[in-house]
Amino acid sequence: MQYCIPKQQSISVEAQIQAEYAALEKLLNTASDAALEQIAANDFDNRLIMSINNL
Repeated sequence: MQYCIPKQQSISVEAQIQAEYAALEKLLNTASDAALEQIAANDFDNRLIMSINNL
């Protein structure tokens, strides 16, 4: 089964963060306003749930 699943490359935390920011910037530049509003609403809901769970 390993021949079907590529192994993840080991990268530094900084490189991972840079890659995530680049992908996020691309999404912000190409996504519709409605999609961005939905992402923001979902993120707010997730943060609210996490803060309630940490009480």
